[in-house]
Amino acid sequence: MVKLYITRHGETQWNREKRMQGWKDSDLTPEGEGDAMALARVLKRVSFEAVYSSPSGRARKTAELLVDDAPITFDDDLREIGMGDWEGRTQDEVRNADPERFHTFWNNPHVYETEKGETFNQVMERVASFLEKVQVHRGTILVVTHSIFIKALLAHVKELPLDKLWSPPFIHATSLTVIEGGEGKYEIVMEGNTSHKELEN
Repeated sequence: MVKLYITRHGETQWNREKRMQGWKDSDLTPEGEGDAMALARVLKRVSFEAVYSSPSGRARKTAELLVDDAPITFDDDLREIGMGDWEGRTQDEVRNADPERFHTFWNNPHVYETEKGETFNQVMERVASFLEKVQVHRGTILVVTHSIFIKALLAHVKELPLDKLWSPPFIHATSLTVIEGGEGKYEIVMEGNTSHKELEN
């Protein structure tokens, strides 16, 4: 059995500007760094066998704030969904330029298609690939990734159809989700918890 502590990266400048990030990147805001450090204080009581992170700079920085000098494995499976030519553009810009596809992305993810990015089915394949990889462990693992990857992982664990991907809860920056299990069977221990932010204030 493996136990996964899964968090989304801290808030970024593009999050504040409501820009689509995908595989592109922007720096953590001071608040994003502060939230990561608040989560780090909560996680100090947990002993991690391994730490995995998306290679994106925002996830990498968050992981470094969470674990100090512990070794981090950067895994491409943990990247955010690739958004192609939407990346770096605001949601309003994308909505105005590509209204039908933008609506499908947020309302009918199971039929969303793209020429230059990824589909949600491709992200689900990466979720399955990553869960297979971590079966080499038998302890507690920290995972730093992105909101859509976490939503896809939760859909996988709950066995939800892809059209229910956006079901609550919303995955806030540095929120904590915990699942445990193995051999393809997982249960959710905690989902989208942000109590460390309240302790910070």
